[in-house]
Amino acid sequence: SSSSGKTNVVDFLLKQPNLQVNPVDRFGGTPLDDAYRHDHVVCITMLQVAGGKRGNTPVVLRHNLLRKLRTEEEHTENIRNSTRHMVATANEFKVLMELVPELNT
Repeated sequence: SSSSGKTNVVDFLLKQPNLQVNPVDRFGGTPLDDAYRHDHVVCITMLQVAGGKRGNTPVVLRHNLLRKLRTEEEHTENIRNSTRHMVATANEFKVLMELVPELNT
C-alpha cells in the first residue's frame, strides 16, 4: 500500500496491534523505501511517525544515490536556466550566444 500511495490502507494497517512497521521484502526494502521510491510524501510521513526505517540493501542504496543525483542535476539545470534568463533580460546577447550554442545556427 505504501508503494501505491494508498494512505487510507496505510493508516488502517498502522492502527493494527502488533504490526511490524519495518518488514523487509525480497529486495531488502521496507514499506518506507517503497513510499520514497514512488514519491508518496503522505505515506512517507505516516510511516516515519510510526517508526518506519529505510532498508540498507544495495537496491535501496542505489535508489538513494540516484535520487540524490537527480536532485543535484535539477538544481544545476535551474541555475543554468536562471543564468540564461538573467543574461537575456540584460540584453547581453553575445553572452547568451556563448551559453546557448544552438542560437548560433
